Amino acid sequence: MHHSNRGPGAATTKGLAEVTTPIVATLDSDDLWHQEKAERQLEHLEDNPDVSANFTLLELFSSESDDARTGRVTPGWSRTTMMLRMDLYHRVGEMRDPPGMRGELVDWIARARELGARLEMLEEVLAYRRIRAGSLSDRRVAEQDRGYVHAARAAIERRRSKTSGR
Repeated sequence: MHHSNRGPGAATTKGLAEVTTPIVATLDSDDLWHQEKAERQLEHLEDNPDVSANFTLLELFSSESDDARTGRVTPGWSRTTMMLRMDLYHRVGEMRDPPGMRGELVDWIARARELGARLEMLEEVLAYRRIRAGSLSDRRVAEQDRGYVHAARAAIERRRSKTSGR
């Protein structure tokens, strides 16, 4: 069965609908994990039962030798670094693809935090994000960034409606 490309959020939602384990980690197809990533994140979740999900730092890399972003380390609030408890996913719900196909995880994380979920960043590089021209990881395509604005606006509107409903 073939499905048209509806975006990374739809693909993640479809995959997570099939998960039967209590904890899951995801990986974008062109990124890489450190060999101890899963073990360290799982250990952190086991040691901290009040943490609903954790993320790691990630290092950017590119096959283009002149790409100045190669080697840059940044907090990885991304699918590639995420490990989460499925009960959190079921509470928050699907990942919604905004215009531009970027920002779905920003929106999902905002909704998780609104529910009081504890999300933590592990301060070590355990994932590597590949930067490829024309891909969603290529931040030089400004039109794709509309999704971040959409996600921020939706979070503000939820907050406003929550405070005005008091």
